[in-house]
Amino acid sequence: ASFKVQLVFAVDERYHQRDKPSFNNIYFPSRFSPDRTDEFDLGWLTWCMGRLWPFFRESLEELLQDSVFANIKESLPGPLKNIVLEKCSLGEGYPVFGKIHASSRRIHEAELQLDFPIDIITNADIVLNAGFASFGVSNLVVKGNLSVKLTPISNKLPCLLGCEIMFLSPPVIDFQFANFLEFANWSSVHNAIFGAISGSICDLMVLPNIMSINWGDINNDDSFRFTSLLPSGMIRLGVMEARNIGRHSNHFVVPSVKVSVSMNDQHAETRSIEHDPSILIWQEYFDLLVFDEAQPICIDVVNH
Repeated sequence: ASFKVQLVFAVDERYHQRDKPSFNNIYFPSRFSPDRTDEFDLGWLTWCMGRLWPFFRESLEELLQDSVFANIKESLPGPLKNIVLEKCSLGEGYPVFGKIHASSRRIHEAELQLDFPIDIITNADIVLNAGFASFGVSNLVVKGNLSVKLTPISNKLPCLLGCEIMFLSPPVIDFQFANFLEFANWSSVHNAIFGAISGSICDLMVLPNIMSINWGDINNDDSFRFTSLLPSGMIRLGVMEARNIGRHSNHFVVPSVKVSVSMNDQHAETRSIEHDPSILIWQEYFDLLVFDEAQPICIDVVNH
């Protein structure tokens, strides 16, 4: 089977290769830098986080109650909008960091970006009360790729004046309902809570939304805030055609095929085509805003 995708980039600067085809002989404009490290282990940072987690946990629990839960509550369907957070404990499990790589760029100003995977598996103890029923949430799992951007950078002490923390794409979030309550395992309730939690995380820390910390001026009221970035560019993605896509075994229904495209919180999909011919042709284009050059694009071919 084959699948064809066409990417069309909108650019305002180009770079050209010189005579020798080596990496060092490619000219990059000042806006984009090739400086990028190899991957390095972060076991030492995981060790440190294990000791610091009690302090971070208290702050994160407060953040969950003040910001995240408010967003979750607004996203829930009508009968669940009166839900109350009775207890919130993130448990003893602390973040485990994977291998890190760093890059140096100059877009608006000099900046360093650190990218690394983060896994959190913890025995959370969260109790929610919906009035007509209460239930608990336990065994919280969060997996994603976290980016920490050191910016702005000054030539005066303390030099590193702040940082921006974000997920380039939505993290994978999973949890279990405690006590196996039948109410909490209803598919509609289950999906509503999952969707609300994922949406709240995206609204806070998935590009273009970031956590901004400014430690260069501790008297600044905006030393810690959630904000949004402006796009740095646009990519046009064309879904052209697919060949030899497998079919379902149901002989009574002609299956359809569509392609879904997502990048951070942007989602689009093609029209569905009945899967009868061996070549499926869409020739549809989607414009996606780019907020960071390292953002992944997810393309799924759905045979339904």
